[in-house]
Amino acid sequence: MTAKTLINAVILTMEADHPVFSDGMLSIQDDRISFIGKNGSAEPEGEIIDCSGKLLMPGLVNTHAHSGSALFRSIADDLFLMEWLENYMWPIEKFQSAEISRIATSLCHLEFLKNGITTNADMWIYGRSTAQAALESGLRSVICPTVFSRPSTETKDPLEAA
Repeated sequence: MTAKTLINAVILTMEADHPVFSDGMLSIQDDRISFIGKNGSAEPEGEIIDCSGKLLMPGLVNTHAHSGSALFRSIADDLFLMEWLENYMWPIEKFQSAEISRIATSLCHLEFLKNGITTNADMWIYGRSTAQAALESGLRSVICPTVFSRPSTETKDPLEAA
């Protein structure tokens, strides 16, 4: 049984009655939260970690991501949607492979985790590569493969592939 106690944290619980502990303590046993409250209101367990100046809160959820396109950021991003898609994004996607998609997705997932995002809904071609990157990163991810009425770089039949 592994135990850790985080002390001296500002804890934002997101519970209905909105408790915020400005001098909080959070205990974890076997990867489950066993206590949340004010410092000193329970006995610390296991390894003690001082979280002075830190905020503890539930992870954020990104409900619309295209992680595999992380390498395409800032490419003509000042255009109207269809002009951008038809003249820039879709043509450049033709050069992306499953492995490049996995690498781009891994980069994006690292950025998510570094910024407090622990869950996402991800829509991109190469759904298997997206899933592999999510498994490797530990990010909780709902994979929603892209479905077009036209062939993609991944397949001639996107609906069948999805």
